[in-house]
Amino acid sequence: MESYLLQSSIALTGFYLLYRLMIIKETNQQMKRFMGLFIGVFCSSFLLMPSFQSTLEEDFPVAMQEALKSVDSIQSTLTFSPQEETSIWLIIYFIGVGAFTLRFLVGLGGIIRLILASDISRKWSFYVAETDAIISPFSFFNILFVQKGALEKPDLEPIILHEQYHKDQMHSVDAILFEILTILFWFNPFIWLLQRDVKASHEYLADDYVISGKGFDKQAYQDLLFQARTGISFKSVNYLSNQTSLKQRFNMMEKRKTHSKTSFLRAGIVLVAMALTVLITSFSIPDPFDNQIPDIKLFTSLGEVDVDKGISKNTDKVYLRMMPKAGSELAYRLSKVEVTLVSDGFGQWTMQGEEMFDFGTKLSEVEGKSALVFKIQEYMIKNESDQVERVKMEKPFYINTSVN
Repeated sequence: MESYLLQSSIALTGFYLLYRLMIIKETNQQMKRFMGLFIGVFCSSFLLMPSFQSTLEEDFPVAMQEALKSVDSIQSTLTFSPQEETSIWLIIYFIGVGAFTLRFLVGLGGIIRLILASDISRKWSFYVAETDAIISPFSFFNILFVQKGALEKPDLEPIILHEQYHKDQMHSVDAILFEILTILFWFNPFIWLLQRDVKASHEYLADDYVISGKGFDKQAYQDLLFQARTGISFKSVNYLSNQTSLKQRFNMMEKRKTHSKTSFLRAGIVLVAMALTVLITSFSIPDPFDNQIPDIKLFTSLGEVDVDKGISKNTDKVYLRMMPKAGSELAYRLSKVEVTLVSDGFGQWTMQGEEMFDFGTKLSEVEGKSALVFKIQEYMIKNESDQVERVKMEKPFYINTSVN
């Protein structure tokens, strides 16, 4: 968990700085919006993408492959060691997650209470909620919130168009998505800055729609915004509040809108950086001791096990031996082995030992396809200088036990 949070947070920091460097000054607000969303989603999910490496046999049944892949994760979830202590940082993290989740739910509850206390009607493709609360008009999905009496104002049309654009472009979905991301990465200030920038793009896009798309006079529209600022502003729902200042919005209205090739080139650079990040992280980091892993052989009372042919499920004892590779100057001493039996008809169970494993009747009771997964947890490496180092071997050793 700590590794995921650390790596995702580093990626978020790097990509936000790249966003500020390459994207933020562009006037193509739609591109800025989607790039901001993509960065947020990417940084929270790229570590969850599957690895390109695999140690499973190609001809092994698909169901068994999935079961074998899950062995390590299931065991780590179900196995509890009394020596393990929960990291103080994880405790602090989950306290923060709980606090910001509560903040989100309180804000969402404020909107629900506002709906229940309002008079609802259908108008302008909205469900209009007229409330006694002193608020500026704002929309949440297809619900338009206005103060009672505001509908009679003759100059309300530009504000309605502004909110219609928010609804049609599904800006509320962006807002909810960023609330989830800020709960997940509440400790990283860059997720809050990214959220602010995307919300600013929402307002710039809606303002441009009213002025350029619908032809309203810019000066008259700015005067109207001074009188009634649009955007969510109700105190109990301030978690979704619009923090873009009118000065920023007015400045953006004065800028000439461009959609040059340079804009897309800048966005392409960010996307290429994301692709490289996925490519790098999707490959497993090789074990630095891979070239030192000894030869592993298995024996039963009948002799050495042929891994390709499998092992009889009537076997009651299995011996594991580790020997140096030919020409190696290293010596090995087995320290600990963990064996897991996986079966599509039996489930799984795990046992630990030194060099010998007595499966008794359990192995013979297995139904269907099965496999023994030998995971060497530790072995000793002794070099020429007589220095001893303990090493963990990550790769499991699969043996088919379907032979009768």
